[in-house]
Amino acid sequence: MGKVSAMIQTGVQSCTIRVPASEVFKTVYDYAMRLKWDTMLSSAAIISGQFSAGTGVVTRCLGKGWMKLFPIEAVYLTYKPDRVAAVKMVNRSLLFGSFSASIRHETQNVGSTVCYKYAFRLRWYARFLTPIAHSVLSREVAQRLNGLKNYCEKTPATF
Repeated sequence: MGKVSAMIQTGVQSCTIRVPASEVFKTVYDYAMRLKWDTMLSSAAIISGQFSAGTGVVTRCLGKGWMKLFPIEAVYLTYKPDRVAAVKMVNRSLLFGSFSASIRHETQNVGSTVCYKYAFRLRWYARFLTPIAHSVLSREVAQRLNGLKNYCEKTPATF
């Protein structure tokens, strides 16, 4: 049996949303409304004392189902309103050795495009699960973006 790679795994998912990038960006980073559209999470909160997302802000997100066992605390490395935000995991996870993600928002003629990129590495003792984790994460991110699209396109602008 071959050795499972310890290399970082990456993925990219994107979608077009018939809403301006500025409104989509505000929706994504409004933690008071996050659970209304985010299909991946059962809990999302800013834990570093600030009231809104921004560079240096730390958040804590809990997945749904069995993923509640692996909370991710992440710090915003980049936060450029209406354009891009990027985070990196800062806590010690039982499953992930590392995790990072970015969401880029681009204005289009019919609204905007959202591009979600992620990278992860499982801890050494869980690396045999890498192909499964990659497949599950890819499917979950696609559902998450679909949830964002549906929410933004059905919700009147409030910003």
